[in-house]
Amino acid sequence: MKNSIRKKYARIVKNEDLQLMLYLYGISTKDWKSSSILNPRFSKGKMWNVLAANFDVRKTYCYKFKYNLLKEYESCLIIGPELGIIIYEDSIKNKRKGENKEKIVPYYEEPNFQNYKDFKL
Repeated sequence: MKNSIRKKYARIVKNEDLQLMLYLYGISTKDWKSSSILNPRFSKGKMWNVLAANFDVRKTYCYKFKYNLLKEYESCLIIGPELGIIIYEDSIKNKRKGENKEKIVPYYEEPNFQNYKDFKL
């Protein structure tokens, strides 16, 4: 997703849509030790604990936090009919071309799923 589109969605997306996105990402991700998109020095498991482990639907979140959630977990984003049904997959994401960086070994931490044990679709 382009940054301009992500910024627009961050301003209008509902917490229920973000919670569904996080739930789908949590059950679909198998490799929690790979690098995060937001911070390559963190693993996906560590970034999950920073951003999503304590996500509360009733709480009001700032635009930047929602933007970071969308950037990290947009592969499982589903937006309802009021915005048009849009499903983003990994193939649609923006990818940087030609960056030759040395391999960074991310810090790994087990993901915390305590808030999602009782979640029902």
